Amino acid sequence: MIATGTDIKPLECLLFLRDVRSRVYFEQMKGRGTRVLTPTDLQAVSGADARAKTHFVTSLSIEPDDFDYAPFSQQGGLGKAHQLFGEQLPKLLDELNKVLAA
Repeated sequence: MIATGTDIKPLECLLFLRDVRSRVYFEQMKGRGTRVLTPTDLQAVSGADARAKTHFVTSLSIEPDDFDYAPFSQQGGLGKAHQLFGEQLPKLLDELNKVLAA
């Protein structure tokens, strides 16, 4: 993520796929997804029916369904995770989610 000196286009979704160890850097990047948009820019990223940003979602977990999406899907998705971790996958996800939420 480019944090300074660049005009970032309007965003609808902002994903953090790595640990951000600087609180200032995290807040700056998070601000990219929460900035005020003109109605035209909002509709460009959210569809013609969009009238306002109505909610923000923060997820600090990885669930089995998440493996259907990039970057997990690009590496084989849920099937590959089951192949690698077998019956341990639910336990590993549970442990990972506890650390992410801490």
